[in-house]
Amino acid sequence: MKSTNRIVFSMACAVFALGLASEAHAADQFTKVQGDGTCGAGQRLVEPWEAQKDAKAACGALGQWDIVRLGLGGSMGGPGYKCKINETDGGKLGHSLCVKAPDLPKAAGTYTWSVNGKPNGETTLDADGTCSNSASKMKCVWVLSDAAKRQFTLNWNNGRYIDTLVLAEDAKTIEGGNQGNDKIKGVRK
Repeated sequence: MKSTNRIVFSMACAVFALGLASEAHAADQFTKVQGDGTCGAGQRLVEPWEAQKDAKAACGALGQWDIVRLGLGGSMGGPGYKCKINETDGGKLGHSLCVKAPDLPKAAGTYTWSVNGKPNGETTLDADGTCSNSASKMKCVWVLSDAAKRQFTLNWNNGRYIDTLVLAEDAKTIEGGNQGNDKIKGVRK
């Protein structure tokens, strides 16, 4: 009986420790950086939709009365402001909320873009994890979703379009699709 109790107790401790580790990791993904609209090397501004998606972790990176700059000109208040997210905020802020930029530097660049075989301007993937399309004027953020497969995800206009793409080994093309089953292809310029 004592052996069974010890095993159950050990398992409960392991589950508790894993829960603490995952919460600590989520909080580590967001970093408060001094300066309005600036992030450190290898980082980019958190988009408002990202802060909303993981509000507990984003707010956990802030001090009680902080107000930080988010991407696209937005802002987020700390717990004293109930972690409120503003899509736009023209005020001058002392800090920014940043997140690690994708670690797939070969993907960064400008591509001639097509959707279902039809030309769709140029899409530029910046090394900081932001991106834009010249034809639609839409902005996006991109994240590495599977390094082994060279797979990454582009999130356009706060989730309106989600592209899942794979970078070719020679880094000259990217191909994949979106949630609407459109075929996306980019050829490096």
